[in-house]
Amino acid sequence: MDQEPQPFVLPDHESTKAPPQKKAKTTKKSATSSAAASTASTPTTQKKQTPQRRLQRLQRLPQRQRRARTGTWTRIPQSSDSGFPCLRPTASDNSYLPQHAASPYLPANGDRPILNSSHSAVEPPRQFILPLLRAEQLIKGTLDRTKYVLNFGGSVWGLDWAKVEDPRYQYLAIGGYPTTVEKSQLLGTKQVQQGPDDHSLKGCVQIWRIDTTGEQVPVLDLCFLTECGVVFGLEWSDAAYFEDLNVFKRAGRVPQGHLARLGLLAVSFGDGTCRVLNQEIGAPLDHPLFVKCDNYLFTAVLPDTLLWKPSWGGPNTLATACANGNVAIWDINNILEQRLRLPPHHQLEPSADPATCFPAHNTAIFTIQFEDKRAMPQQQENSAPIGTILYTCGYDGQTLMIDIRDPYNPILLYKIRGIVNALTPAPHMNGFCVGDTDNSVRYFRPTDDGDGEFKSIGVAAHMSCIWDLDLSPHLPFLGSVGADGCAKISNMNRTQSKSYKPVQNNLYQIGFDAMSGVYSIVEDTPEEPLTDVLKKSDSTMIFAPEIALQKIVFNKNSKCLDWVASGGTSGLVRVESCFKK
Repeated sequence: MDQEPQPFVLPDHESTKAPPQKKAKTTKKSATSSAAASTASTPTTQKKQTPQRRLQRLQRLPQRQRRARTGTWTRIPQSSDSGFPCLRPTASDNSYLPQHAASPYLPANGDRPILNSSHSAVEPPRQFILPLLRAEQLIKGTLDRTKYVLNFGGSVWGLDWAKVEDPRYQYLAIGGYPTTVEKSQLLGTKQVQQGPDDHSLKGCVQIWRIDTTGEQVPVLDLCFLTECGVVFGLEWSDAAYFEDLNVFKRAGRVPQGHLARLGLLAVSFGDGTCRVLNQEIGAPLDHPLFVKCDNYLFTAVLPDTLLWKPSWGGPNTLATACANGNVAIWDINNILEQRLRLPPHHQLEPSADPATCFPAHNTAIFTIQFEDKRAMPQQQENSAPIGTILYTCGYDGQTLMIDIRDPYNPILLYKIRGIVNALTPAPHMNGFCVGDTDNSVRYFRPTDDGDGEFKSIGVAAHMSCIWDLDLSPHLPFLGSVGADGCAKISNMNRTQSKSYKPVQNNLYQIGFDAMSGVYSIVEDTPEEPLTDVLKKSDSTMIFAPEIALQKIVFNKNSKCLDWVASGGTSGLVRVESCFKK
């Protein structure tokens, strides 16, 4: 039987005093009865608290107290429990710079001329210039959907929604290259500073605030300025780190200098490190807040390889895919305990000692992702997943499923003579989706015979290389993007019955005119039967590199699950709702 998690005790300098309790009035009768009870309750008559009795007691507790006592979210309270001090960002962790001082860290490319039009011509086209770090609303089209375009400025390789409980405001983290197509970092080599005048390591991670009601245009809330190189990937932690700003202001036990917490963000940088940012919530301002992080919560590094892609497996587990084909697992629970023992304003040394590091692929791993337990029907809607099953794919053409409890015995799910760029698990459909070399997306599931074999079916297709896939944990929607500049959504429920004809819907098509430098965004392109697209996808076409879409991600928060974000080489990030208004 697994051991029960022990409650974490704060150090003396971090502990907070509990509010004084009122003394109960004692009567003569109650004193007599308590004395009789104390004499009767000897050590020989006390009942031993077995695990079964403890489970019965926990089931009678409210949900919040149950999580606190079981330690499922170790030291991570809900948003209303804002009295927990040790994981909050503090004002002394960061340096706040004016915009002119932050300009060397920002993407080099500036304004974007955009032509937004509708394929159905229900609205007249509109042309505008989108400045750097600004957003603009797009035409709503025939379905009257809310859409925005954001100007990140550089090629987008990191994109993820923060795990928040706010039904209106959502937060999107964006990272990537400081340029579009002018620069590319060689795989497997770490970025180093060549001299005092070399600014290639300077970059930024942007946090945008999205108003899902459509009343306000998205704004850049925070811009983290880093000196770690380009961003290869980023992901928010699954645990409930979010603290509502209004609840935080009303809390009376908040130490001075502590800031409201948005979440923990793991970012893989070009210098080979994976750093965890203790992200604060920026107060609503008329201008973005430029923050230079001086004290990362945690820095992971391995001497002989590059930590390329991160993935969270719950609040206490972080997996990083390496450029040499290995997978490193980091115990965040142990790392944060070391952090709590440090004096204030001290930083942990970069850790090169993961909990485990094992070989998985023969060469670089392109995608790593834990199976999302929230997508399982027996899990609660707002529960934090505890990941043990890991999916990986890489440049050796292999797709693996790894149980981190026994990592040296991976299961080979699929293998091709090529490169597998895109992969996403589908736990609520008992399968997974892979981007194949024929530019199609295939959904694999076990056969009904139970012989361990898989059968596949095509669910989407592009005209060029597929860069990324994402499956919504609560909706049957699969999103895919590729080098053809098209973002598509497929309904996975159509794969369950032969009576439904599989179709794919195009969210938008992006284009680029090299002569004028104008980017075109076309809405309302007609849906295509999948059989027709699969015939076209056999012959790969060459597209302009400026239109490639490289990331797509669904919002995993239950109150805004219809929102999806996508971005690519152009530096433009599009956020939109999949539902009709």
